[in-house]
Amino acid sequence: MAAGYWPTFRFDPRRADAGENPFQLDSKAPSASYKDFIKNETRYEAYGLEDADIVVTAYGTAARMAKAAIKELDSSAKVGFIRPKTAWPFPAEAYEQINPNCKAIFCPEINTIGQMIDDVRIAVAGKFPVYHIGNTRSGPLNTMNIIDTLKDYLKGE
Repeated sequence: MAAGYWPTFRFDPRRADAGENPFQLDSKAPSASYKDFIKNETRYEAYGLEDADIVVTAYGTAARMAKAAIKELDSSAKVGFIRPKTAWPFPAEAYEQINPNCKAIFCPEINTIGQMIDDVRIAVAGKFPVYHIGNTRSGPLNTMNIIDTLKDYLKGE
């Protein structure tokens, strides 16, 4: 509340009929820094980013599948991993730690077109191509979909 993140207000359209402002802000003016608040709220897990050839980033259930997929890859594959623990604020600073020679970022999601992928693309600001791994013709996302996609990419297919 001190940073103004949770403003409390009321809206009463009857006040407009009486010529008054129907919007009433009940919160006090912010007394703390909003930027500091956001900085302390951002949470994520990341590893292997410094020398990664590819990075896998996923949230929730897809993140558990992605971790399992990474464990199944050849140990010579340099794969980094980022798992946002908070969807908002999005942990953009995690993506700044990625090896500048990284070739691609993969974003497995349990949906057809992706939702987090847009946040990832914004966070990497065009430095790396970002690919979606999602529901396929064969059914919902699973660990094998991720493994197969990553292996194909690493083989150059």
